[in-house]
This record gives sequence, structure tokens and C-alpha cells, in this order.
Amino acid sequence: MNYSIVFNENEIQLLKSLVGQTLDEVQTPGFEYSIRFLCGKNIIDFSPDEYATPEKDNDLAGVSRPMITNDCSQVRFDETKSIAKNFGVITSIQILRTTIIFSPLTLGGSVQIGHVEIPVRSGWHNILVHPDNANLKEFAKLSDKAVVNLDIGVIVKTTYFRRLYIFTDGCTYFVDGKFGWVLPNRLRSKVKYLPIH
Repeated sequence: MNYSIVFNENEIQLLKSLVGQTLDEVQTPGFEYSIRFLCGKNIIDFSPDEYATPEKDNDLAGVSRPMITNDCSQVRFDETKSIAKNFGVITSIQILRTTIIFSPLTLGGSVQIGHVEIPVRSGWHNILVHPDNANLKEFAKLSDKAVVNLDIGVIVKTTYFRRLYIFTDGCTYFVDGKFGWVLPNRLRSKVKYLPIH
């Protein structure tokens, strides 16, 4: 089962429209699960969006990716916090793409939290794989497992030599923003960088 959960044409066009604009400010709502760009009078929101990717033995399988919109009604920013300002002009944007497969059902150990023990539990785990991995096509042919091509974020470069990484890890409901930083080790070698032209 193959799924392609990548940025749609409207989102690609929004990203393209950002190149050449001044990035005045980056904000997050008070509960910090989304990122907002202020570019002059334009507002672009990066918020988490969930997608079902069921497979034969796991009908609850799903992934998350950033939804990119300029429709402010889509994302609640009741209380915003400024993260940083004055980035200069956006010079380029790259899409971060990965592939996710799901582990077989596994048992997890019990967990002690204070005086409470949470019992053994079972579940599936997301496994990130570089999209160019030669074994993916064969895996998809031989398995009832889902293979999900997924856009997990973008890298935005500006004239003030700042890099902004706007991303999700593909499985939790958040969009994170990091500046002048690199992706977490868990993601770094599992991502393909696709320039937007």
C-alpha cells in the first residue's frame, strides 16, 4: 500500500510566493504547536495536519505533516509569541521529504511514573527511511505494510544567512521551528532535500 502525502499545488505556490519577500517575523501561538510567518501584509501558517494511512494489520496507522495556508481562519492564534524578527529577504526554500513505514505490532515494557506503574502495552512504531532507499519498492511489493512518502517540512534561507527549519517528525501533532540549526539525528539522514523552483 503506497501513500503519497506531500504538499499540494496550492501549498507549493504559497512557498514559491515567499521567495523574494521579506520575512519580518516568526510567531507561534501560546500553546506552541504551529508556526506563523509575517511577510509584509502576508501571513503564512504552518500547522499540523493528520492523515490516515491504514494497512492490513493496522487500521489506525497515520502520519502528520505541516499544512501550509494563508487562510488565517484555519489556525487559531489567540495568543501569539514572537520567536524572532528581521530575517531579511527569503532567498530559497527546500522541501524536506521522507518515507515512513510502520513496524509490526510490538510489546512495550511497563513504565514507572512516581508511585504508579503503567502496564505493558502494545503498539506500532513509525520507521523513517530515506526516500531513495533501494529496498522500498521491493518492500512495497512483498508486504501488506504501508509505505508513505511524506513532506515533513521546509528549510527557508534568508539574506541574513539564517536557516529556518519548519518541520514535524511525521507522527506527532506539532510543527516545530528551529533557526540556524540542523534537524534532529532521528530525521537528518532520513530526509531528501527538494528545492522549490
